[in-house]
Amino acid sequence: MKTIFILFSFAILSCNTNKKIESETTNCEIIIVPKEQGHELVSIYKDIDTSCFFKNQFVEFDKINNGILYYQRTDGHEFGNFLTIDFDANFSAVRKYENFSKPIEFVEEDKKVLDAIWSNLITENYYQPCKFAQNHFTMYLLIIKKNNKIVVNYFSPFESLFYVKPINENFKNTQIIFEIVYRNSFQ
Repeated sequence: MKTIFILFSFAILSCNTNKKIESETTNCEIIIVPKEQGHELVSIYKDIDTSCFFKNQFVEFDKINNGILYYQRTDGHEFGNFLTIDFDANFSAVRKYENFSKPIEFVEEDKKVLDAIWSNLITENYYQPCKFAQNHFTMYLLIIKKNNKIVVNYFSPFESLFYVKPINENFKNTQIIFEIVYRNSFQ
């Protein structure tokens, strides 16, 4: 039943939006979810996992005023992993799995890029419904907060945004942040 609800929600989200960013290389549409429908996107990704571990990561992120929450879950794995960055705590970053937590150290160059781009983001929500691989889908979620408000929600149930050529500056900056966070999530 939950799967049907999620698929139904994706269909509604795809139909109710009016702005799309299309990649010239993959014909992948990134849907810019209007601000007034952003809560629909949040309700979809907050219910993709019902474990206490998953729910607690959002509770902890709510306490951060300026930062990033990154989530990645590969098909076939019981749990995904999180990387949380708190800009106000000197770029304090922690990678978390179900029963594992590890501090992450960003190099100074990554910190500078994140700080510069993060401060210029405008509020936009992105949904990427594209599938490129035939097997082993990976779900991605990137939430960026500024002044205790979410400025970027990016959610893809199947693929990362590496395959999409950016059309607008905010999405390009989101891709740069995603790449830095993704790369550092493997430390």
